[in-house]
Amino acid sequence: NTSQPPTAQVLNMEEVSTINVFHSEYHYLLGSSLLGAFFVLLVAPTFWGGWEIGRSVTLNSIEISKAFEAPFFQGSGSNATEHELVQNMGSRLLRYGEADDQTRAEGSKRQLKLADPPEIATPTPCAFRIERIE
Repeated sequence: NTSQPPTAQVLNMEEVSTINVFHSEYHYLLGSSLLGAFFVLLVAPTFWGGWEIGRSVTLNSIEISKAFEAPFFQGSGSNATEHELVQNMGSRLLRYGEADDQTRAEGSKRQLKLADPPEIATPTPCAFRIERIE
């Protein structure tokens, strides 16, 4: 043990660090906000008057099928409500699924529709294989 204190050491250091610097370009924010508001105002008039269709309309699959002239609903009135459509069709069974479209002249094409249960195809599982690429 010595009676003198240790001598001071002097070390030269250099520190390197990454400093995140954020700079906001407010004129881009203002421009994009103005463009967004302009396009909202441009599209908004297409929705004006939607409540004046003449009767209440739902997105029920029966009403949509009637609107797209499904063959199953050909006998009903063109402005029939969902309740009237169900009453006019009676107790006939309906099923939603994939069926052949016989209205095409160049051949049948499979499509989703409401039809009599025998016309609807039973879904088949799709077999596929996933391979790992390394």
